[in-house]
Amino acid sequence: MGIKRKIEENVNESEKKNKLDQTFSIETFIKNLKDPETSFLALSEFNEYIRHLTSQEEIDQLIENLLQYLKSNLNDILALIIEEKRKSSENITLYRFLTTLLEYFSKTNNLILSEIIIKKFISITNSIHTVYFMLSNHSTASHLKITLRFLLSMIQQNEFSARLIFSLIDFKRSCWKPLFKRRDIRDIEDVRYLTIKFFLSPLVYQHIDTIKNLIKEQNIFHEIFNGLVNDSRHTVEFILNEIRTNIIMVTGITKTDKIHLFDDRNLKSLIRLYNWTGQQKQKDIIKIKKKNKFNESLDFEEMEVEDNSDRDEVRRLIHTFMMIILNSKNYGINFFDATFGTSTKNSNPIIFKVITSLSNHFLTDEYAANLIVTCLTTCPDLLQSFFKLISHEYISIRSKNLSGTLEFLCEIIQQQKSLNTWHNIFQTITDSNKLTDILIHLTLPIDIMNKFEQVILKNPDITIQLVSMKFLSMILEKVKEAFNMIMNFSLTCEKNNIIEAYQQAILRYIPKPDHFCDSLNFLKTIKSTSDYNQSISQYINLLKLYSSSCFMSMSAMNINLDILLSNSILNLLSFFKDLSLENDIIENYFQCIKNIFNYRESIDDVTWARHNKELECTPIRMLFKLGKQLKNFNKTAEDLSWIISKFSSMINNYEQEIIIWIYTWLKLGVNEKLEQFLSNIIEKIILNPYPLVEKTIKDSGYSLMIYSALDTIQHAKEDISNEIDEYLCHVIFQIYIQQINPPSDKVHQHLRKIYLKNKKDIKINQLLNIISSPNKQNQILMDEINYIEKLILANIDLEKGPDNMQINLAMKLNIYKIFVLHENDNSRLITEMIQCLNIVLLLHDSHRSFEVLFDRTIEHIESYSSSIENTQIISLVCQLINGLDISHQTSKSLQHSKILLKCLEYEPNNYRLIYFTSNYLSLEYRLDFLNIICQTFTNNIDILKIIINEINMNKEINNEQYLDTIIDGLKELNDNIEQGIECIMELIDRMKKISNKNWKNILRLKQKILFKLANKDYSQLETRIIVGKLIVQ
Repeated sequence: MGIKRKIEENVNESEKKNKLDQTFSIETFIKNLKDPETSFLALSEFNEYIRHLTSQEEIDQLIENLLQYLKSNLNDILALIIEEKRKSSENITLYRFLTTLLEYFSKTNNLILSEIIIKKFISITNSIHTVYFMLSNHSTASHLKITLRFLLSMIQQNEFSARLIFSLIDFKRSCWKPLFKRRDIRDIEDVRYLTIKFFLSPLVYQHIDTIKNLIKEQNIFHEIFNGLVNDSRHTVEFILNEIRTNIIMVTGITKTDKIHLFDDRNLKSLIRLYNWTGQQKQKDIIKIKKKNKFNESLDFEEMEVEDNSDRDEVRRLIHTFMMIILNSKNYGINFFDATFGTSTKNSNPIIFKVITSLSNHFLTDEYAANLIVTCLTTCPDLLQSFFKLISHEYISIRSKNLSGTLEFLCEIIQQQKSLNTWHNIFQTITDSNKLTDILIHLTLPIDIMNKFEQVILKNPDITIQLVSMKFLSMILEKVKEAFNMIMNFSLTCEKNNIIEAYQQAILRYIPKPDHFCDSLNFLKTIKSTSDYNQSISQYINLLKLYSSSCFMSMSAMNINLDILLSNSILNLLSFFKDLSLENDIIENYFQCIKNIFNYRESIDDVTWARHNKELECTPIRMLFKLGKQLKNFNKTAEDLSWIISKFSSMINNYEQEIIIWIYTWLKLGVNEKLEQFLSNIIEKIILNPYPLVEKTIKDSGYSLMIYSALDTIQHAKEDISNEIDEYLCHVIFQIYIQQINPPSDKVHQHLRKIYLKNKKDIKINQLLNIISSPNKQNQILMDEINYIEKLILANIDLEKGPDNMQINLAMKLNIYKIFVLHENDNSRLITEMIQCLNIVLLLHDSHRSFEVLFDRTIEHIESYSSSIENTQIISLVCQLINGLDISHQTSKSLQHSKILLKCLEYEPNNYRLIYFTSNYLSLEYRLDFLNIICQTFTNNIDILKIIINEINMNKEINNEQYLDTIIDGLKELNDNIEQGIECIMELIDRMKKISNKNWKNILRLKQKILFKLANKDYSQLETRIIVGKLIVQ
């Protein structure tokens, strides 16, 4: 029988309150604790007193006083633990007391006393069984929470205690499962919460074996995850944070371990948190289950939640959690499939199940859509499976939200990684069929495209038509990217086989552009809406892609394709009339025209030069109207020049001259007269060039543009306006100074005689006369020079710097002033040229290449060699190089680099010149360069490095003179002596191969230098070895 104990049954509330108001007597407590009859009464009074204390500091002080009184001797307390038979109420009293002590020990890091209690507790045979009993259904919620807190207090002592306790607990016992259903919405830490907290508590120590053993308790995790949707925000946040921090992001936990944890059931339960509606009572959950048989699928309809901020936070928490476990490379459960879904193996079946369960909600829930898109970006092997799913469920004539589905598919395609990301993988594939399958998988949504023509293109809905263009544009962009990758990157397998097979797939799945090219009617229906710019943009972008090289080069796609596209871009002009388009649309439109015209040397298309009733002008004039809306004059002039040069074979080779005509017109501002004049002279060439051709001089240096312009002036019914006269002067003078071989005086006299005989007073006549005259000091010429100087400085983009035309004009004008006008202040002109070159170096822009600019400058300077002394030309080039910023120089060779050798002969000891030449000299002159710098080497370590580099690059160099130079320079290479010695050894090997034994003589002559190397102290062992090898030689 158990011990008969005194209890508090007859103590009324007022007496109990009086006891609590009194100071707690530790002496009385210890006295009662020693008596078996009053021990539990003492514990109960202690627990009650502790419960009513208002601060943690008071509790800590009481326990500290108690331990001091006991002198840390816990024998009286341990005696209570070892009692074999106790009532449930006594167990609860003891657990509460021990919990208070253990929490204090944990806070004060008193591991010795806590270990004494824990070891004594587990040493009792039935102690854990008593805990199981106390956690059974008969216990009240209060008793369950006290028992769980007691277990928690033991776990929280240290990792050893946690592993010890958990090794004794059997979670398969029937008492555990009901605890996960004991809810109380009034209590933030109800039984379910404390049970979960206890179960997850050892995770904080992040011990790998402990975590893996917990993961094996799948039934417990099922209970935790299954009830999450009905938990409070506080509980949800606690569980997700614990699992993320102490399981998912622990390094030693493998993807396989995580897959065991996040199985189908658990992931489905987690996904339901997207539909979290707030904490639920257990009885309400049971009612819902009985009523609806608890449908597991999601429902993203609008819900009534007391606190929407809580709902938003829970949805944000679960979304962050799901993004990590499904998509994180280091912490997620996703596996990378190097076959990208083209093999029979399914690498990510669990993730696909999640995507499938969310697929009904991508239109209604942004989180669901974002998770699907991210998963398909992380796991591109799932793309085709998902497209098949969407095609079956959503791509049909009866689909209610086909446009929304297409928009979602656009988002998926847009977020896919660039194919270049996988280039290293593609390089390892030797089977061309396999690589083709992968490219098709990554770029062509086959199941969608199979239905595209029938379901989407034939749908009369305007919105669907517009979205379909956007979708198709994105597919074509991916296809274009695939072609570029095949053509531009090195691959192991046969490229031609891949191209042929991939083209066949394109012809099979990509719709031909006839549908879009044949009709523009649907654009007219939306012309009045605010989305018109966007609609036009989508249409042009689609035409631009269809007209790109990868599609135009395919013969089956190319049947009448250029005609269809040409008609489309011509017809599009009618939509631009009286409409202010965005700059991107105009630029794309120009690019589209360039793509289409790129396949013919010239189209000789008079349609563009004839008056169009709908446009109320010619198409060429309409192009000018579009062009003047753009702010980048240089690029606009280049685009329009390229396009116009294709309209007539007569001006096809004069693109640079046409750029000057258009650029100058743009710079002069909006002027209808100039626009009409420029349009007329181009149209005249396209419609009837032969009368103009008859009046040209062979190799005149000018295109038909000047002849057409002067012919227009000659046959004008009224006097030419000042604007046109000045415009012509500006254009012709720029053309003249920018030509390598300027037109002769004979050409200018011919032009004046044929076209300007009766118009001697106009400026253009006078300019042509002064250009031909030996005396250049004329006001008209000075006016032109002043205008060009203003043109160079006008509208400079402060962020991007001057454009190509401005820089080129500045260079050519200053060269003209130096060599033709013979201005006195050459230093100022040269300084300005250096500034231009340094700006281009600094900008490092592919559209403003330094190499191209410097090449043209050299070519232009050299064109005056017949009339100017050679030393003056070389001196100018040397001055330009000396002024360059060395720190920004590139290393692409120049076409006209031979003059650099002449510069070196002119200034042999100029290091900046040597450095510049080493960067930009073409390959054919590099041996001459090496000979020059070897002869002028003056103990400069940088030049020595250049010599070594030249020898290493040119494997044909095997002459003893270079060996002599390098040995002499070894004394300069203190920190880089290995580089010099390796070069010497390499030269000796080359001379041995051709049986040139002179290397031995060189080494004998230089042996004093070589033996001095042996006496130096080298920090690196490798240096000593290589020096030793050289001395042995």
